[in-house]
Amino acid sequence: ARGLLTFMSEPYIPFAATGINVTGLVVQLLEERLLDHRLVAVADRRLLQGARQQQQAEASGKEYFLFFDEEMVVEGVADMHAYYTELYLRFGELWKTAPPSSGMPVKTIMDFPPLWKEFQGGVRQELRARLE
Repeated sequence: ARGLLTFMSEPYIPFAATGINVTGLVVQLLEERLLDHRLVAVADRRLLQGARQQQQAEASGKEYFLFFDEEMVVEGVADMHAYYTELYLRFGELWKTAPPSSGMPVKTIMDFPPLWKEFQGGVRQELRARLE
């Protein structure tokens, strides 16, 4: 977290606007089902772990019930947090390296909309390519 704050304080990065927009983007990507592969991977890991536990229980003569549980939900939420952080840092890197577009010598808040549009388009393109 400290590294993120240090990174985002150089020279001017719209910290709050980025957070709000990344949150909205993640929600949209979930609604568009473009992040299903991440959640399915979490479910697969949990179910494989559960299957191993079931085999161990059966080998020792115990019963084990394999089902979706709270831990799976917690892991899914943790994965979405990690993805949020990844997107936030990727946009921050784009912000740092892109030249000002508003005719000013440094970037201002007016540079945010075109960069954000470019960024979210790229993210969607990456995710859609993954589905093909």
